[in-house]
Amino acid sequence: LTEAFVSSAPGVMWVGVLLVMMFLVFSVVGTVSFGLNTGEAIQQAEYSEWFGTVGSSMYSLFQIMTLESWSMGIVREVMHEWKYSWLFFVTWICLSSYGILNLLASVFVEKIIEAKEKTEEQKKAQTSLERKEVTSLLH
Repeated sequence: LTEAFVSSAPGVMWVGVLLVMMFLVFSVVGTVSFGLNTGEAIQQAEYSEWFGTVGSSMYSLFQIMTLESWSMGIVREVMHEWKYSWLFFVTWICLSSYGILNLLASVFVEKIIEAKEKTEEQKKAQTSLERKEVTSLLH
């Protein structure tokens, strides 16, 4: 089991790279859509806390990805200004929370299955070797 987790490190790393790329793309889209395109100065100040810069957008997306007060804290406020912003947020949640979680699970499961098959092959080889030794002793 430990061997399976250690051997899954490259796959986990690539899932992490994919997550960082998704963060960058969605942060830029969020910053341009919600942080920079607000009409009134009051709303611009309000949304700039969440989407004013790419860094603050990344932090807000991290909060949304972990599902920590994403609905009441951020999304409902933004939806008052942009009615179709729910598409952005639901897409982000599906890809980041559920998609990445499934990718990580599949990497771990694949490596655990490979480790199990390797162990079974070793047991079969050991059993075959023991049988040959017993048969050679009997003859």
